[in-house]
Amino acid sequence: VAVAAALVVGLALPAVNPPVIPRDALARLEGRDLYVYDYVPGLFTLAAGRPVHRVDAGDELRRALSGGGVVIASASSARKLPADVLERVVPVTRWEHIRGYLPEATVLRSWRERDPGLLFEPMLALELPAATRPQAPGLGLQAP
Repeated sequence: VAVAAALVVGLALPAVNPPVIPRDALARLEGRDLYVYDYVPGLFTLAAGRPVHRVDAGDELRRALSGGGVVIASASSARKLPADVLERVVPVTRWEHIRGYLPEATVLRSWRERDPGLLFEPMLALELPAATRPQAPGLGLQAP
């Protein structure tokens, strides 16, 4: 019984509840100032091992992105970004995380259908290409 409980805690829970920022995503964000939008930065700071700051929509968000920073937001939160920002940002990386609010019906449906994917939503690390990626010289092409 103890071995079964240890397996559940050691293998099943981490699989269902992935890290706040997965290791491969964190590697893509190395050396960049990190910000969160529509989240409290505490867990992200712990996961990143360095300060992560909170930004709200508006000038603060635009300054962070213009300065080469990366803004982390869930896909649902990213849809709330100001239109002028939303049309210019591109993802640096993305990953899945358990939604902040899970209605009981969603949890029950996930369990009944044996589909943990219903509990997750995409997280996006967003940047402005002009602030962080060089343009192709003389071709006028934007970096992907």
